[in-house]
Amino acid sequence: MTDNAKVLKSKTKKIYKSNKLNTANFANFNLNDYRVYLNAIALIGGVTAQGKYVQATDLPREYHLSALEFAQQFNIAPNHAYTILKQATKKLMKTDITIEKPELFQTWQINVCERAVYNEKEGTIDILFTGSIMEYLKQRTKNFTLYNLKEVADLTSIYAVRIYELMQQFSSTTGMLIHSIEKWREILGVQPTQYKLYGHLKDKVFNQAMEEINLKTGYNLVMTEIKEGRKVVRVQFDFTPDMVYTGTNPRTGEIVDRHIKPKVKKLTAEEKAKLEAKRAKQKEYRERHKAKKLAATESPKIIRDLADYALEKEFEESKFTEVHPDQLELEI
Repeated sequence: MTDNAKVLKSKTKKIYKSNKLNTANFANFNLNDYRVYLNAIALIGGVTAQGKYVQATDLPREYHLSALEFAQQFNIAPNHAYTILKQATKKLMKTDITIEKPELFQTWQINVCERAVYNEKEGTIDILFTGSIMEYLKQRTKNFTLYNLKEVADLTSIYAVRIYELMQQFSSTTGMLIHSIEKWREILGVQPTQYKLYGHLKDKVFNQAMEEINLKTGYNLVMTEIKEGRKVVRVQFDFTPDMVYTGTNPRTGEIVDRHIKPKVKKLTAEEKAKLEAKRAKQKEYRERHKAKKLAATESPKIIRDLADYALEKEFEESKFTEVHPDQLELEI
């Protein structure tokens, strides 16, 4: 953080939040609600003269968003933007989010807004964030997620947006996301009544999000199903950035960037065997961890959360980047 005078307005709006908030459950938000929320928190920070993200020392809690600004950011009709802001005002006030704190054996419910006002004549919305959520939006030295808002502006699935945000959280460490099916449902905000069958969840959530991310962003995303017997118990996403080549368009003479998806190849039998051994070792670790916590507490939910938390920490600290056997595609 720095002095107010040194915080400059960024031409490209940036999303900045703690990793805890990045993995929070926003189950009540649809795509439009979440877009308004992201656009609002993108107003919090700025940049230094060198273009580095920075926040003011005395950080305000109230921000002003116009329908025209929102329409331009997400490339939608202004008339539609007015309706979205008005509807989002009610949702922002009624919604609280769930933040898991397994290290404290606690689950927190936090309100997003203290006040949200839609101004009919101006076509604007005034948002006063709660003090609780501001603690997760303040600048910190570690455990934060930062990306440009325009990177998700073209995504039309809230599940694609949420998975992309998780990718940014781990883009500099593992290049991988792995959770149990139950944990994925929780993080992505899939309601208990939605997509009860795994096949439906795979088609409507995972596959659609993966297809859209691969098509509209600068990443290549590959999904791997991890099974126990015939049942899929965990889903893993491995992602790599596109290769970008800069050149001149022969027709227009303009300098343009061309994104190339990484080339892929099939795993050999030896590579599969090696990675299967790693898979078995990870499973053994999970079982030992669950058994240890089972002896310390009688709550099944706490056991499950602690196991997931410990496994995620292990992956993050080891910067695991190898591909698992079920994944038949590798970057060359």
